[in-house]
Amino acid sequence: MKKALAVLLSMSMILAISGCSKSEETKRTKRTTSSKEEQTEESSDEPSETSSDPTTESSEDPTTETSATPEIKPSENLHSRIDRKTHGCAEFLDDNPPIVSAINYELNYITFTTDRFPELQKKVGDFYTDLETRLTERFDARAANGYNSDTYYDDQCDADTFIFRDDSYIFSFIVKLPSDLSSDNDGCISQAYWSETGEEISLSDIVTNDDILSEKITSLGQKYNIPDENLLRMKVGVQNGSGDFALTYDGLYLFDDYLELKLPFDQIEEGVDSKFFGHAPEMYFVDFDLDGTLKWDMDGDGAAEDIILEPKFDNPNDSILVTSVVIHVGDETCEVKEGIWGEFYPQYGSFYLMKAPDAFYIFMSVGIDEGIEEVGYKYENGTWTFTGNWETGEYDHPYDPQRVKMSKYFGNLGTNYMYSYYDLTKNGQPEHLGELFYSSDYYLITDKDLHFTMYDDNGATLDDNWKVSARTLFQVLSYDPTENLLYANVYSRHADTYVLGSIKMQADPWTVDGVPVEEAFLGLHYAG
Repeated sequence: MKKALAVLLSMSMILAISGCSKSEETKRTKRTTSSKEEQTEESSDEPSETSSDPTTESSEDPTTETSATPEIKPSENLHSRIDRKTHGCAEFLDDNPPIVSAINYELNYITFTTDRFPELQKKVGDFYTDLETRLTERFDARAANGYNSDTYYDDQCDADTFIFRDDSYIFSFIVKLPSDLSSDNDGCISQAYWSETGEEISLSDIVTNDDILSEKITSLGQKYNIPDENLLRMKVGVQNGSGDFALTYDGLYLFDDYLELKLPFDQIEEGVDSKFFGHAPEMYFVDFDLDGTLKWDMDGDGAAEDIILEPKFDNPNDSILVTSVVIHVGDETCEVKEGIWGEFYPQYGSFYLMKAPDAFYIFMSVGIDEGIEEVGYKYENGTWTFTGNWETGEYDHPYDPQRVKMSKYFGNLGTNYMYSYYDLTKNGQPEHLGELFYSSDYYLITDKDLHFTMYDDNGATLDDNWKVSARTLFQVLSYDPTENLLYANVYSRHADTYVLGSIKMQADPWTVDGVPVEEAFLGLHYAG
């Protein structure tokens, strides 16, 4: 027996339901036009009016700027957030063993937590409306051709948003998506705006000498092994102003074919307009260069210091066993031995400088032994102190210290990770914001009769003892570790739709409805 179905939903904090239907006589999937909207917890706190800018101010006279350029002044955090809409289709063959195949897209989009800057919000909203239309058309075309499992990965339709600047001065983000949806087929769309006016910023606005940038693209690109063909397209994009880019406080990112190259401001200062850099709000992240170096003003004296992370190895010639990390800030040197042990692969890590209201922090996401671990250090009185380490890993390019997207291993559905959001400003330790942990591209089949709780479109309980029969397909949505509830869109054979349900889980070992998960579900994934 073959079943096919689809669902359109928007994930945030409170779950509701949408569905789709499919005739038993046809194999073609139909997409529902209903949407699942979830409530978001919006901050009631306005950004601080006293936020300071620890970077060097531009010497350019604001009165000489164009009318579209806001006055240069200390910026404030906007605390915008990334939510998601997931549109998935799945089917299974009731063979031996049953096979699950799916096409899934996840559109990550930006929502604003205040009503400030309506022009900016309209521009960003219009951008995502257009993108969702094109992404849905692409998905429908793929779904109409069926689910050849051999081309499963080719059928992915994800659009991932990454914010680089989110403040009252400049708003900059990129979307990585299928290459055929970007104008130059490089798999990236970039957007940058003056926050106050909503006026778009182009690469031509930023670059004043493309020869300087071209030279730096070549030297840095070769240093970090980016293929020449990608570097050439980046250069052309700089020359004609059409390239995809992102603005950060300390540099300019260029993108091509899912690759990125950071051009630090201190290395391209003569080739760009300085008003686009610096002007950081009270809280922010700055990404270290790939060689573990950074140039940034930490003491607020108007001069940027060299910041260098230097791991010390047990045997520098042939060992990856790290004994300590030396952190250099200008003329200051501090060796920290806590937090790092065993095998340390800095080339596979990510390193960030974070500014919180109380202090600066450095976070290192590194390979240690056989896993990925996050290590934190705090800067106090010229000394770095170890604040803690944890297995939860952060995602690329965090932008808001009070809302960092992190993954966490659960093991409740095989070898699986889910993600949620954390505040890192509490002495550099991750504090979970109390939201659910999310996953949307995981489809399973019940192998036993199980009892779920059924909800209506508004999340109200309809049936707290809903019997879901064996060989029922469902889509994992999220997990609540406080209540030990797994939320899922469950396929209803009678109504031929998805229905939102939850099922109680217990750990050590993991069970659902009293049944071990490996006996309750088919389609679990295990590493190794």
